[in-house]
Amino acid sequence: MIHHHRSKRPTNRRGTITVCVLACMVVVISLCLSLMYSANRVRRETKLRHQVLQTERFLDAAILRSVKQYRADNQFTRESWETEIDFQGQTIPAIAEIQVDENLVVSIKAHLGTSPQLTQQSYQFQLSAKDET
Repeated sequence: MIHHHRSKRPTNRRGTITVCVLACMVVVISLCLSLMYSANRVRRETKLRHQVLQTERFLDAAILRSVKQYRADNQFTRESWETEIDFQGQTIPAIAEIQVDENLVVSIKAHLGTSPQLTQQSYQFQLSAKDET
């Protein structure tokens, strides 16, 4: 009588291979998720940096506007300049609060965007006496 002994090695080997494949898949998926998270974070940071630069440019425009307004009317003391800016394919609100005090100190606050993506810059400067004419 011939007995065939089945070895458990092929079954164990298949189980080991399956576990190894699953472990590799977990590692690959974890790496992919980590890369996606990192790319998304970098994208948000880049967008915020770009918005800060846009806010600075808007503040520059508000500075020029305040000088122009004051030269046109030396009684000019305050303005809330509200406009919209095209930012990465979207229209976002832009507001500049301009104030000129009795000592000809001009204070400007520029706001760009909406919460939670709101950026703000401010600037203060002194008008000279020749700007009054």
